Amino acid sequence: MAYKITSLAGDGIGPEIMASGIKILEAIAAKYNHTFEIESHPFGGAGIDATGDPIPPETLKACQDADAILLGAIGGPKWDKAPKRPEDGLLALRKALGLFANIRPIQVPSSITHLSPLKKEIVENTDFVVVRELTGGLYFGEPKYWDDVAAVDSLTYSRVEIERIIEKAFEIASTRNKKVTSVDK
Repeated sequence: MAYKITSLAGDGIGPEIMASGIKILEAIAAKYNHTFEIESHPFGGAGIDATGDPIPPETLKACQDADAILLGAIGGPKWDKAPKRPEDGLLALRKALGLFANIRPIQVPSSITHLSPLKKEIVENTDFVVVRELTGGLYFGEPKYWDDVAAVDSLTYSRVEIERIIEKAFEIASTRNKKVTSVDK
């Protein structure tokens, strides 16, 4: 099979991790007769340094045209006071691609329960999925500002944003233990 992959190595340790990830993909391609067309583009702080934008238009277009996106680490102290921050690129990418659900399965195999800082009997058989909304709330709420004296960070969601993340959670729960717990910050 052939896949078009956009590589966004990002900043800091991102390029090093991405290089290793691409080596793994090359090994998979060789072993299973896949073809990966990997295109690298600047993103995050690297995008700001290259073009002044954390997600340059060419990078966004490559992401929209790809079958998959590999994303490394972004950000760092260099851009802490920058007018555009590396994280702005991540939020714009989520919005542009409709990536509203962060799905994180969590399982603790019995072989590693002794490594947990929690008691073995508490973590043993842990098996749940966190479904987190990514395109509303504090990320995109307006108004938003801060200075040395005050800060405003609005937490706003539309009905559509809430409905689609709840639907995703129930869709996942229907294939598991059929339980959903809603947690808010």
